[in-house]
Amino acid sequence: MPLEKVTCFELLDGADPLLSEVKKLYEKTQAPQERIPWEWLEHSIERRQQWRPGRWCPHLLVAATDNGTELGGPATGFLYGGHIPNFGGYICYTGVDPGARKQGVGTRLFEQFFKIAAIDAFAEGVGLPFVVWESHRPNVSASSADWDLWQARVRLFARVGAGWVE
Repeated sequence: MPLEKVTCFELLDGADPLLSEVKKLYEKTQAPQERIPWEWLEHSIERRQQWRPGRWCPHLLVAATDNGTELGGPATGFLYGGHIPNFGGYICYTGVDPGARKQGVGTRLFEQFFKIAAIDAFAEGVGLPFVVWESHRPNVSASSADWDLWQARVRLFARVGAGWVE
């Protein structure tokens, strides 16, 4: 799938059919012990609609295939995070379908989030000082697949200009 066919945007309608695809990606790409209840992500759409400057602002972004006439899916990635007043941006979860990895989907999602979080900060009359992505290194006994995923995350950090802090 060529990257130019992928569009990233924020889900703003709880009835959007892509929401069920994002749920599947969430469950497919996030370890069960690291997940928060799906409903929290799902309800972020409603919270976003009620947002005002000075409040925590959740965002649920999706990367989907653009067929030229409409975003018909499938969802290839997602990102959930928010702007925290008097702090900065905070990314909680990101996931890319394994078949779409190494094609720039994660990078595009991060870049879209940076723009949205900067707009939230601007609405408060401040700049966006930084964005934190909560992630952790696997423990020593983790599988090679877990370590491969960690290395992919570190490469994504580098591509978007970030670094890992222990």
